[in-house]
Amino acid sequence: MDETDGSFLKDLRETLNSSLQNLGLVAAFMTALAGAIYTSPAEDPKCFGTTALHWQIGLCWCSMGMFFFTICATVLLANDVQGIPDDLLLGHLHRVSHWHALPQWATYIGCFMMAMGYGIDIGERRGCAFSVFGLIAAPCFMLAVVAFGIILRCSRQHTNSLNANGGYRIGQAIFISWYDLLSAQEAKDQRVLLPSSSNNGEFLAMP
Repeated sequence: MDETDGSFLKDLRETLNSSLQNLGLVAAFMTALAGAIYTSPAEDPKCFGTTALHWQIGLCWCSMGMFFFTICATVLLANDVQGIPDDLLLGHLHRVSHWHALPQWATYIGCFMMAMGYGIDIGERRGCAFSVFGLIAAPCFMLAVVAFGIILRCSRQHTNSLNANGGYRIGQAIFISWYDLLSAQEAKDQRVLLPSSSNNGEFLAMP
């Protein structure tokens, strides 16, 4: 392994660990938000009554379960990467990349459930007019987050198209953008074999 490869793997480990830490912190913060209305629902529900409170508590409970999974999974994934030597790291990440996407899926699902719980909560505190507003606005917050993620992915794909000659495959990853770094490194290391007329039909390795 040369110095360049070692530097890339070091940066990749730091990027991956930073991504996992940030996701775990977001999940912990979201757990606190969900717990706020789970432990203190509306004392006098003003629209759908106790049925709405049951749905609210159920949604928040499930969302906290999703966030709990995210927090634990990010720790396990970080420990998993720490146990892999540098010369095996790229192959290992290719094999387990789908597992790295699971905590992000769980966080998105948990945020959607929590948002719906807050949509119910505002109506039970302020009246049925706010229930309509809350139940419509709640999923829109998550749709805005998803739309922003799609915009950023399209931006990465545009960057890839502007550098098509580099052989990169940037913008393929949906949830774990660091995975695109693997394809970028592969494109950098790739060698294309071309026939040469000056060496009796042998092949030359071209960068």
